[in-house]
Order: sequence, then C-alpha cells, then structure tokens
Amino acid sequence: AKLDNTFGFHVHKTQECRDTVWVLGCMTRSISEADNTRIVVHNARPQQQQQQQQRNQSDTPEGERRFDAKGMKYSTWKTLVKKTQKSDECVGAKFGNQLRMIKGNSADKVSSVLSKYPTSASLVQAYERCQDEEEECALLAGVRWGMK
Repeated sequence: AKLDNTFGFHVHKTQECRDTVWVLGCMTRSISEADNTRIVVHNARPQQQQQQQQRNQSDTPEGERRFDAKGMKYSTWKTLVKKTQKSDECVGAKFGNQLRMIKGNSADKVSSVLSKYPTSASLVQAYERCQDEEEECALLAGVRWGMK
C-alpha cells in the first residue's frame, strides 16, 4: 500500500481489494487496541463528601446533577452519549468513503457492500471466517449491485 498525504489526510492507495482489506484490518485492530488501553479513573471520595453530595443532588433538578469526578453535568453527559450513539453510522460512512477510493468501485457497488458489511470490522471478520482463498475470492463476488 502506498501512503499519500492529500489535503492533510493520510490516503492509502492500494492495487487490489485484498490490500485494501489488509489496510482496513490493520486500522481496525490499532483503533481497537487503543480503545482497550484507555483507563477509566474513579475518584474515591471520603464517605462524608459522598453523603453531602447526595444531599445536594436531592435539591438539584435531575438535568443538573453532577455525577463524575470532573463535575460534568448529567445533561451534558447525556448529550454526549446521544452523539456517540451515532458512531456506528459514522464508521459506516467512513468505510463507504474508503471503499469509494478503490479504483473501479461505483456508488452502487459500495452501497451493496455496505448493506451486507456495514463496517470494515464486519468485512474483516467475514474474511477471517473463510476457510480458504477460494472462499475469500467468492465473498464479495456474491454481492449483487446495480439493477436487481
């Protein structure tokens, strides 16, 4: 795979689909590993402070409750959760854009692949389930696109 820098984005140019799947698999693994190494810090407070905080929360409307060590408002956290729930859609859109970069892929082909494999991880998992090279070659060959 050849790496270019276009408009500040790192673009991997590959010769064939296998190379693309390999690059996407490496990216997925590195993202997963980075995500698994995150550490959640819990602020252990003395019991007296926790009781005081519970009393204060009972006087505060639900949307303004503070629930973590950094004092983030519950309503702010809830908004962040709603934004991140859309992340699967974002991952799918990015995967679609990556597929569009492969020479010869049309919007119809990409749409058909995305309907069967919504993320790069799902496509890589499908390839990993294949028993031999023949199955791997037939994996995307079976995806129908265009006029049905």
